Amino acid sequence: MTRARAHRPCHTPAPPHLLRLVLWLLPHVLLGSMLGCQTTQSSATPDVLLVALDTVRWDRTSLSGHAGDLTPNLAAFAALPGSVVFTAAYTDAAWSQPAYASLFTGQQALTHAVGFRTSTLDPGQATLASMLKASGYETHAYASGPHLAPVTGLAEGFDQYTHSVDQRTIAIQIEPALQWLQGPRSEGKPRFGFVHGYDAHAPYGSPAVVSDTFQPAGSPLADSCTIPGWRCFPPGEMNRTGPPLSAERQAQLDGAYDASVLYADHHLGRILHALESAGRLDQTIVVVVSDHGEMLGEDGGMGHDKGYSDAVYHVPLVVRFPSEDAPRTVDRVVSLSDLVPTLAARLGMVPPSSADGHIIGELMSPPIESAPHTHRGASRCCYYLRDRDDAAWALHGSDTLDWHLLPGAPDRDDDSTLARLIPILGDWPSELRQLDIVNHEAGLRDPALKRALQERGYWTADEP
Repeated sequence: MTRARAHRPCHTPAPPHLLRLVLWLLPHVLLGSMLGCQTTQSSATPDVLLVALDTVRWDRTSLSGHAGDLTPNLAAFAALPGSVVFTAAYTDAAWSQPAYASLFTGQQALTHAVGFRTSTLDPGQATLASMLKASGYETHAYASGPHLAPVTGLAEGFDQYTHSVDQRTIAIQIEPALQWLQGPRSEGKPRFGFVHGYDAHAPYGSPAVVSDTFQPAGSPLADSCTIPGWRCFPPGEMNRTGPPLSAERQAQLDGAYDASVLYADHHLGRILHALESAGRLDQTIVVVVSDHGEMLGEDGGMGHDKGYSDAVYHVPLVVRFPSEDAPRTVDRVVSLSDLVPTLAARLGMVPPSSADGHIIGELMSPPIESAPHTHRGASRCCYYLRDRDDAAWALHGSDTLDWHLLPGAPDRDDDSTLARLIPILGDWPSELRQLDIVNHEAGLRDPALKRALQERGYWTADEP
């Protein structure tokens, strides 16, 4: 496969450095060769690989048409036979802990209530990993960060859960994951792997050779990362309620974020190319997704856990079942909680009985038509509904929720639209005061987890 479009970051008029060019081109060219590869598909039960690029917004991906072409490897993967791109995929929650709980259980955010009314999944809660394990899969995870700590219950069903409480780049997770995925199957068991990295999460760190090319001319970021030779945007400036950043500082923030997205995509290319080189890619179901996005100043917002815009909820999702079918694009609204029941149906497994996600008919074989459904999401401040082209967000009022349609939504001043959307919440609380953040319960039992939560701004000094 050849791609004529030149890659140029949004914030840099100068040509990229040679090392950065190599960083982009190498996995991209290697992955592109897969389109011409005629690998015979094995009849054995396929492996399953779930790659989570934390905090990547849909509108910053190459799939969205972003001018910076920040995810060329994701785009090349999406162009492979069998790949399905979802242009309207939305996360169930605005920060990692409840978002991954929805991704793993097939439950909406306030069904499992993790991060809202409880700090952990219910004991014995069925998950994607436990479902696959019960069907004979060996299950390994390579994750990091306080929100994916084993104490949250997200390790349920994994035979091996490799985890660090610090937020790690996906580059650290790749080698042990590939060593396992490329090796021989244990007792002939198929494998389920979960590989996760925090690259695009604040403080948006990446090697200086990448970061500097995204910064305004003459204004590189300081060496503010704990990793030598890396650049980060100082977390202390990510004040969600403070005044807007200056134009120069906003450009530096955007550049740091874009660089971190490109760096994460580079390592995605490493994973996919390694599987292809080992002859495993066409024997593996691959899901690439982000748990949530990030507000970078939209409507005065920063960060994500108090998110109320598409910048937080609209995420990339590409799923590939190995086949010779032409790659497809699906524009219908889907939720991350739809993945578990969908994979269960496609693989002939029994889904968790508590899952309230919907089967994505476009991923069945043969594809079937699915009825549209409304997406429901939640953050620390707001509810978010997405119904076709309509969206609404709710602010915490003094007694009840104060409803508004998002800017740009059709009929945004039409009361009948709000009247139609509000009942969709069903049994969700009408007062966000009931949704207490309870990560502290786990933090009080684990000093390292508490420190990690505090360092990332999830546990502020004014909270008990």
